[in-house]
Amino acid sequence: MLSNLSKVIGDQSIPSSPSIIIVYYFSAYDCEPCVHKGFELLKDVKNKNIYSVKVVLSDGSVGEIRKKYQYNGFIFFDRDFLLNKQLNFTSTPVMIALDSTYRILCTYHPDSNYDHQKHEFNRYLHKLEEKMEL
Repeated sequence: MLSNLSKVIGDQSIPSSPSIIIVYYFSAYDCEPCVHKGFELLKDVKNKNIYSVKVVLSDGSVGEIRKKYQYNGFIFFDRDFLLNKQLNFTSTPVMIALDSTYRILCTYHPDSNYDHQKHEFNRYLHKLEEKMEL
């Protein structure tokens, strides 16, 4: 359960209907190729237009991140590390799929096994889409 999400992004940003929320959580100091791979996957996820996508930065400059990774969407800032604390300081970057009650459905850590993990993450999301009839 990722209940601190609403404290970081606000209640208005959370969908009210049953849906899948994808949170991309990372630090400006994470492995650059890993963060880049996460943004690549994020583009694929956003193109489907069926997920509520939230990008959350734990530290660093939002402006620099936007420029560096050519991302024009909104980036939330978790200055108090609320999500990382609740995730027991999991390694980042991490892509987290949640249901509308903030229950964690699956996670994905972009890294050197990118293609295999991306395939597994997309396959799991597809199963969720079928289950939720999205």
